[in-house]
Amino acid sequence: MLVKEYGLTLASTTSAFIGTIIVGKSILIVDTLPMLKWFHQKRLIYTILWRIFFYLLIVVIFQFVEALIPLISKYESVSSAIDNIFVEIRWDHFFAIHVILLLFIIIYTLITAVVETIGRKEFIKIFLSKNDKVGSITINKE
Repeated sequence: MLVKEYGLTLASTTSAFIGTIIVGKSILIVDTLPMLKWFHQKRLIYTILWRIFFYLLIVVIFQFVEALIPLISKYESVSSAIDNIFVEIRWDHFFAIHVILLLFIIIYTLITAVVETIGRKEFIKIFLSKNDKVGSITINKE
């Protein structure tokens, strides 16, 4: 049904699925890097902006490698594939994907920063509580 109505193929669906796995894996890799904690003692906005920058950097690197792999088989060498990658990439598609990724990375980073600041139990209490009134929020200073 999706193929007839929207022109989606199994290859494009698989490619999108693999892309989401790559983005998820890149975020997990970045979360383990010690550089992510450089601004941990500063204001929260610096930590958030640093994480967003790092997440996007790693995602761009992974997507560059992902775009490079088919070009290596097409041009039969890494150097000629790198020379032709900027001609072969569909830039409108590339930027559209990165705008969407930026939005989701910002949401993810903000939520994780809030959870780290107020604590997991308080976050769950605030968002999953049956009460209309939520008690006072306490900030964990570690």
